[in-house]
Amino acid sequence: QAMSTKTIYGLLIFLLYPAILFGQEVRLDSTFGIGGKVAFHFGNAYSYARDVLIQHEGKIVVGGYTISANNSDFSILRLLTNGQIDSSFATNGYGLSNSQFDGNDYGFSFTQLSDSSFILTGASQTTPSRPSSGVVRYDTSGVQKMFVNFNVGPLADSTFKAVVLPNGNILIGGWDG
Repeated sequence: QAMSTKTIYGLLIFLLYPAILFGQEVRLDSTFGIGGKVAFHFGNAYSYARDVLIQHEGKIVVGGYTISANNSDFSILRLLTNGQIDSSFATNGYGLSNSQFDGNDYGFSFTQLSDSSFILTGASQTTPSRPSSGVVRYDTSGVQKMFVNFNVGPLADSTFKAVVLPNGNILIGGWDG
């Protein structure tokens, strides 16, 4: 049986690995985007997709960061199941989040919460010389509800993954160094 894949940015390598491991034939899903692929940019900036979240209704949320002339911001966008940008999400399908410090912000990893809202974790530069951990919470329609910066140790911090514990607390992993 052939495995159908959908490609968003550089995710093909991750989608191909199980097919290679299990010896399945791989074909791109031609009903998704253009020839099974979707490419996007936030204006004239460089955009980096770092994680993908499938919402309960099957819509695809892509998160990462966007680098413009002098700044980088957490960025999100949502695709419909056919690969088209969902204009009802955030602002015309896209969302940018910048910390209160107006420094460089880098989104790395999504976690969906029990109410179907989600968080994007990463790094946020709170001072010119010291990045801190950054966590942004969005509602299901991509509206930013919270942006939190924090430092754990004396050095630069960054968060890379979060999980929701059975009691509803959120465990966030990263580094200080």
